[in-house]
Amino acid sequence: MASIGYRKAAAVAVGDLVAIRAADHLVVLNSVRNPHTLKGQITKEVEYVSELALGRSAKPQHAEYYLSARGAVRAVQGRIDVALADFDAAIGVNADFAPAHYFKGKVLADRGRPKDGRPSLEKALALDSRLTVAHKRLARLLIDGGDLDAAAAQVQTLISGGGDAEAHYLMGIVKDKQQDHEAAREQFMAAYRADAQFPNLMRALGITMFKLKRWKDAVQILGAVYEKTRAMDIYYFIGRSLMELKEFQQAANIFQAVISSMPGHARARFDLATLLDNGNQNAAAVAHYRAFLQIVKRSGRKDLSVEARTAKARVDALQAAGGK
Repeated sequence: MASIGYRKAAAVAVGDLVAIRAADHLVVLNSVRNPHTLKGQITKEVEYVSELALGRSAKPQHAEYYLSARGAVRAVQGRIDVALADFDAAIGVNADFAPAHYFKGKVLADRGRPKDGRPSLEKALALDSRLTVAHKRLARLLIDGGDLDAAAAQVQTLISGGGDAEAHYLMGIVKDKQQDHEAAREQFMAAYRADAQFPNLMRALGITMFKLKRWKDAVQILGAVYEKTRAMDIYYFIGRSLMELKEFQQAANIFQAVISSMPGHARARFDLATLLDNGNQNAAAVAHYRAFLQIVKRSGRKDLSVEARTAKARVDALQAAGGK
């Protein structure tokens, strides 16, 4: 088998397993950079060649590559226990093989075990700080866990090295959660310049424009997102932006559509009730205020306490004025 060093794997694939060619010129694998996207013929080829190499010898040269590749494929197939066993076996062969630690940590984190996954991701980065995919997965894990400063540190490492769209996107998410919406906008725009098609980017940018009260920008960006996704939560933000732009009838129509699709959408209920109230449609306003109050009561949402007090006061006032 041709010799291939770990450093070459890290440098070429930054944390991914790279193509390894056996003496008989079989390509062991092309890439398992994004194992969750592997499917069809690629998955079959990676699995076949890994099985072939492992079947030829109890301890094939560079077994850590084959074991990690097979584990990645098994994870894609949902065979998590055997996938983790492969990663552990790869680490047993070569405890310093960072990709095996990365894949183990990623699979554990993806399966809702962040506390178990974090040490493996950190170990991968301790072995090779250039593992871009490990930085990104660890950053996402930290964001989900609310450790925003640590997440920002992970992402900043990538950005300082000339970060890609995902790095800027993740930093935008961190800044948004830290309530620094202008900084979030700047990061999302940097992500857009790097890759305008990055998943969920325009959604995040549009909602950030909404939070910045840049209503026209929000309508434009989220309108394009809605046309592609037909997501009702996005449609609500469009309606709310139009309400701020005093396009009341359009906003009301959108809120009605959102409520028809998502009867429990509390904010759409409250905003529609407000529009009806302002339009002196008292009975309809009372009905929606009451529906809103029931949603809040059932959900126990504390973030709507101000709106709940307003809704109760308006119901009382409208009933006193003759609204039903």
